[in-house]
Amino acid sequence: MSSHITPTNNNHRYNRQTHTSIPPNNTVPNHLGQKTLPPAPYGGYSPSVGNPTHPQGGSFDNSYNSKSHSPGSGGVGSDPLSKFLSSKLGITKPGHQSHAKTWSLYLLLLLTTLLLFSSYDFSVLLTFGSLTRTFSLLLLTHSLITTQSASSISLKTLYCYVGVYVFRLISLTMHHGYLPYDKTGDWLYHFIELGGLACCAGCVFLIMGRFKNSYNAALDTFGNHPPTLPPQYGVVWLIGPCMLLALIVHPQLNDSFISDVSWAFSMYLESCAVLPQLFMFQKSPSVSLTMSNTIIFLTLSRTLDGIFWMNSYHELVTSSGSTVPGIVCLGSQVGHAVLLGDFVYYYAKAVGEGGAEMVLPTRELMV
Repeated sequence: MSSHITPTNNNHRYNRQTHTSIPPNNTVPNHLGQKTLPPAPYGGYSPSVGNPTHPQGGSFDNSYNSKSHSPGSGGVGSDPLSKFLSSKLGITKPGHQSHAKTWSLYLLLLLTTLLLFSSYDFSVLLTFGSLTRTFSLLLLTHSLITTQSASSISLKTLYCYVGVYVFRLISLTMHHGYLPYDKTGDWLYHFIELGGLACCAGCVFLIMGRFKNSYNAALDTFGNHPPTLPPQYGVVWLIGPCMLLALIVHPQLNDSFISDVSWAFSMYLESCAVLPQLFMFQKSPSVSLTMSNTIIFLTLSRTLDGIFWMNSYHELVTSSGSTVPGIVCLGSQVGHAVLLGDFVYYYAKAVGEGGAEMVLPTRELMV
């Protein structure tokens, strides 16, 4: 690269590694015509000659980032928090430290929300659920930007979550029937939901644009089976039934057809939005630390919502007083928990073993 090797004249080049001139015959052919001596080891590149992964012969050295600074890499860092976890709490395994950092940040956000913005009403669980969901998507966005790879991300799941946020916000901005009674429902809940939508839309934009070449459409094949439906629209097989169910069964807290159906649709769609991602995991069972945390926090968000609705589903009634919408909404929460039950098991197993990656059983290994 020009930043590492600077020409001194037309016949010689300068090697910063030895501070000497290099004769012009010290080159080897490649697809660009010539290859100079490899760059110096500083700046993130190692001087391994002849490595085809770098146009100038050097290979990209991930040792610095992967060991201590890459998010979700599971490496042991030298930052104060890593030292504290190691010396004070005895958490020394790389995977354990990464999990501890992620969960510490999450718990700090929850505690801050409770102490500074909440009135301690039971409905704060809805805000906690929203915060947990947005936190999981923040992890995903951060990982996408830092790794510059979308190879393990299901674009179809992100499409579903964009729909979840859009329709929920339509309901919340029109009326207040489904907002937390807690003080966080005044404005913070809206802010968190907007943040989650921004993360989802940002990930979709990056995957379809800047990181398009890293997206693995060959694995993101949920709903691709019918020959009459283009592969990229396979998510319609989730959106369509959920919308039909919302049109038929929805509570009427807002006494507004559009607002009530929008909220019910977002509830039903969120219960199955993770299906394309799980379908993708069956074809690529090795799950990175960041991706596993993303799914776990999405699961936890639904668990928090479910705890609230277990005690309040009777409030989701129709104008005639029927509690069927409440029962169906509660059932969607339970269905989501069942859907991700085995994932939670393998996540706990991976954390117990201190690994930075979790491995799911492939379809061939399932009995």
